[in-house]
Amino acid sequence: MMNKSFRGPTRFLNWWAHTVYQSSLLIVITAFLLTSGIFYYTINNLGINTNVDDMISRDLPFRQTYSKYQSAFPQHIGVIVIVVEADTPEFTNEAAKLLVDRINKEKDFFIDAYLPTGGKFIEEHSLLYLSFDELENLTNKVAKVQPALVSLYQDMSLRGLFTMLESAVKHMDEDPEIKLKPLLLNINNALEADIKGQPFRLSWQELMKNERPYTDNRRSIIIARPHFDYSKLFPAQDSMSKVRSIGNELESKYNWGIRIRITGNAALGHDEMKSLIGGTSKVGVFTIVVVCLSLFIGLRSLPMVITTIISLVMGIIITAGFAAISVGHLNLISIAFAVLYLGLGVDYAIHLCLRFRELILDGIPKEESLVRSIVDISPSLTMCTLSTAIGFYSFIPTAYAGVSELGLISGTGMFINLLINLTVLPALLKIMISHKGLMQMRASGQTGLTKRKSFISRQGNWIRWSSLFFIIGSILLLQKIQFEFDPIKLRDPNTESVSTIIDIIESSDRHPSSIIALRSDDGSTRETVSTLGDLKTVDRVVSIHSFVPDDQEEKLYLIEDLDLILGPSFLNTVQTPPPRHMTSRLYKFGVLWISWKTKLKSL
Repeated sequence: MMNKSFRGPTRFLNWWAHTVYQSSLLIVITAFLLTSGIFYYTINNLGINTNVDDMISRDLPFRQTYSKYQSAFPQHIGVIVIVVEADTPEFTNEAAKLLVDRINKEKDFFIDAYLPTGGKFIEEHSLLYLSFDELENLTNKVAKVQPALVSLYQDMSLRGLFTMLESAVKHMDEDPEIKLKPLLLNINNALEADIKGQPFRLSWQELMKNERPYTDNRRSIIIARPHFDYSKLFPAQDSMSKVRSIGNELESKYNWGIRIRITGNAALGHDEMKSLIGGTSKVGVFTIVVVCLSLFIGLRSLPMVITTIISLVMGIIITAGFAAISVGHLNLISIAFAVLYLGLGVDYAIHLCLRFRELILDGIPKEESLVRSIVDISPSLTMCTLSTAIGFYSFIPTAYAGVSELGLISGTGMFINLLINLTVLPALLKIMISHKGLMQMRASGQTGLTKRKSFISRQGNWIRWSSLFFIIGSILLLQKIQFEFDPIKLRDPNTESVSTIIDIIESSDRHPSSIIALRSDDGSTRETVSTLGDLKTVDRVVSIHSFVPDDQEEKLYLIEDLDLILGPSFLNTVQTPPPRHMTSRLYKFGVLWISWKTKLKSL
């Protein structure tokens, strides 16, 4: 005999089920109209917020500290890093300056841009940032080559270059420190390339420093602050496109071999979202096909599969409408509600459809089967809804706004899912499954059930041993699991932003990951620097004092010496115009080159 405590809910469920069955057409029409209205409202009112900073509460202590840091150093916030490369260091520096000037004029796309290792201040004071030994060594070298530099400055033509080299060759025996082999080899390579009609770039910086060409020499970094539109999936897309457009203009205008790559947090987020959408669109189509195929194999009824998909789409639309009313936007985390709804909602529909199919296979009439399905499944689906919703709602109190909003939307979506599966889905089943469909379901169902039971009974041992094998193999593979601490390596290495930043890291001795600490006065700043510098886990500490050169008085004396060596010599030099006749220049060049070739072999 049924317990009295269960009579009330059972009566209500029976009444509910009969009402759904009898008013199925009205329910379906009402549901479609309601869903259409909600869809229209959602399209016009549900925004998207791709600002990662807004996904964490601003009331947290570290967010408040970060806000102070943003106010104090706005030039470091919301930036893209532009990596400029060219065939020579000279071309790289010039291209970077031109790009910065162009970006600073595009106020509709950028706030500003600057060169961290360039600009007027660095150009005027860069010698102070050399170590004392480096500056002293530079002063001595300049003093030795001063006559040659004056000679070259006096005649800045091919004639002047070879005149200077001829003088240097004559004095090689007197001064063993004169090394012309790198210069002569490069000139030889340039001439051979010119004869073959191939381009060749000769860098005076690399020649003077006696360095072999390498990437860091030919790379310049620009920091730019773009305008973001966080209502779009790609908030910095317009600014990044503008950088590429300017870069293409410079590349076509100047034959310098200019190459531009973009990285930084904004670019990383852009490429990550682009990769996510591209991958999701491909996998999404595959997933839908597989889900539909799985539903058809499991339910053995095309009308059931169609009604299940319709109910899922309606539920997602209505849940999105709730998000538009309650939150007003989706973020990069809460947008996952659709995937969660799809994964959990289809389970609810499968439970009801399989119960309905089971009763149909037992020969029970359609109306009674549908009513009993609702009555039998409702308690378990309600319990599942409550437990799942509680799990989602537990996210709401967290300070992580992205997760909190996901919990609110997905938790409410579970109740929407329950309501649809107990009203719209049964009503659709009643309308779409005809008497002929029921007969076909019974015929195919009995045959399929017999085949599945016979297969499982015949292959029972094989299934048990295979399961045991996979369990043991999984346990053994657990020791191979490693934790990846570097978040950069979690991103797609094939994207430009990731490959660029990895390239920069590999060619540098520093990692971009850092911790920022703010101090209010000089004393506490020095104390913090000292404390952090003593930690083994800290590679390097940078403070405002790091940007003040050491030994400035001693260096200024050396700089004055450089000024005396170069200043009057160049200022008082009268430049000679280049020769007018190419024939005489080539004749002299040929004579000189024969003598240098002979000398070069003896080096």
